[in-house]
Amino acid sequence: DFHAIASARAKLYKYRFCTNRFVDPTRSRYVSHFYLPLDMDTFRQALTLFEGIHDMAAFANQVPKSTVAFEGQDLTFNTVKIIHSISLEEEEEPGYYCINFELESALYKMVRNIVGACKMAAEGGGGNTRIKMDLPYIARLLEQGDSRLTRADNLALSAPAEGLTLESVYFDHY
Repeated sequence: DFHAIASARAKLYKYRFCTNRFVDPTRSRYVSHFYLPLDMDTFRQALTLFEGIHDMAAFANQVPKSTVAFEGQDLTFNTVKIIHSISLEEEEEPGYYCINFELESALYKMVRNIVGACKMAAEGGGGNTRIKMDLPYIARLLEQGDSRLTRADNLALSAPAEGLTLESVYFDHY
């Protein structure tokens, strides 16, 4: 009666990054380095856009096409995800930050793509000549019911992997 994916009720992901000129070498494997200046208010505003129920197709590199059999029923993977809360906190050491993601489930590279889009918005759009990554553009990618959107519609780069950790998985009875 236990399935590692289907029995999970929520997860806590943390993404850590540093905005200092140099990253502490003892933390460099676990903290991403964002060296361009960031507007932290814009970063926080962009993160809040993701709270709630959204179709995350534009923020997933791969969407599973298979189903999982569990307790006599097939659970189909989809791109609609629930993010309970996202918070950006400054850590004890100046210049080090942590983003907490409390969500039900995530798609492949979804959290890194969210951080990448918010980072580009906080940098002032990322300097891309084809598109300006800003809050209205991110909101348009999250529009409910537009299942035609894919990762190709999101021109933001993924955030580096070294900042992401899965901290906890919550189950009802385990």
